[in-house]
Amino acid sequence: MRKTRVLLPLLLVLALLVGGCAAAPVATNEQATDQYDRGVPPSAPTVKEGSYGTGDGSEATDRMIISTVSLVILVEDTNATLTELGRLVQAQEGYISDSQQWLSNEQPYARVTLRVPAAALTATLEAIRGLALRVQSESISGQDVTEEYINLDARIGYLEATQTELLALLTDVRESGGKAEDILAVYDKIMQVGQEIESLKGRQKYLSTMTAMATISVEIQPKAAPVSASGDVEWSPRVTLSRAWRAFVSALKVAVDIVIYLVLFLAIPAALIWLVIWLIRRRNRAKQGETK
Repeated sequence: MRKTRVLLPLLLVLALLVGGCAAAPVATNEQATDQYDRGVPPSAPTVKEGSYGTGDGSEATDRMIISTVSLVILVEDTNATLTELGRLVQAQEGYISDSQQWLSNEQPYARVTLRVPAAALTATLEAIRGLALRVQSESISGQDVTEEYINLDARIGYLEATQTELLALLTDVRESGGKAEDILAVYDKIMQVGQEIESLKGRQKYLSTMTAMATISVEIQPKAAPVSASGDVEWSPRVTLSRAWRAFVSALKVAVDIVIYLVLFLAIPAALIWLVIWLIRRRNRAKQGETK
């Protein structure tokens, strides 16, 4: 039949089209437009730059920027600052994605990662600075993913148009009574295109999420303990008790280790030697009994 005879050439053309979409490099908006003009199916949409406003109110509202900020702040009370940061991020409709706390020289330190809406980034940073006695360091970086997002949009358009053509071809093959292997070949190609579309849309969703929410990493350092006139750190019973307890635990561990070594290297060999001597004596007594 005529439709069946042209099936293989059509499949070859569609396979080349899909392969070209999957391997397409990142392109600018002008390059994507030129590619559409060179014969891409008319159902593929045209993407215009400047339609993705995810900025924080600055001049870059037409760009998609992944904002990342790193801060090291000196505070009076680490735990109180952590509590205030929790309230702050909640007020900005964000969340804490990671939190770590540790002691160094009996002083509490912490590191938290905040995720806040990009539009609230400036206000959030000002509030965090207000919690600090001093900002030890601060760095701000932004990754522009606008071109990647535009290119993904174009590639999705290509693939959706190809998917439409494949579905129409599948209908034609079925109506014309095509062979089962021909139907399966078209169906497999439809599944391949569908998977590629879902993968690209997943990447688009990830970029949208990352640009919509800014990431702020805050390391919290406590103010140094007061120093006396002699240059020694001010004495604290709690600190002394903590150090004494840790020393006791360490000594106890050493003692237990010594006992274990003594058992392994002295008690067990001694028991084996005693067992050998006992067996020898028992055998000697048995021989003496036989002699009598």
